[in-house]
Amino acid sequence: MKRTKMAIISSELKDDSFWNAYFDLKKVIFKNFDSSPKSFDATMDMCPDIVILDEYYSQKQDLYRLFLERINNFEMDVPIYHFSPGNSCAHHKGETSSGPIRRVVFSEDALEEINELVVSSTK
Repeated sequence: MKRTKMAIISSELKDDSFWNAYFDLKKVIFKNFDSSPKSFDATMDMCPDIVILDEYYSQKQDLYRLFLERINNFEMDVPIYHFSPGNSCAHHKGETSSGPIRRVVFSEDALEEINELVVSSTK
């Protein structure tokens, strides 16, 4: 069985047990990075199948803008999700696409969509 490579760049690192509640980490090669330029480069080097930018519980720097600046210098043709509570205020139903990044709230619908990608890429 092929495992999906998932990179999570988080402004607040959470342990694996947090993410295991939402994703089957047995089907995922999982890397959790902090939000720094080195982490962006490490994510690119990993060649992930899915990227999650997690700013959901943070009031720190704008991870979305920082990552967008970095990926403009690289070719990345993978699903990228940006979790932020601000997305629910700024966009209809909290979901929109902004270039290569899908801006969503941390919700059951978004997690279900990502898990469907994990399942389909492991077949």
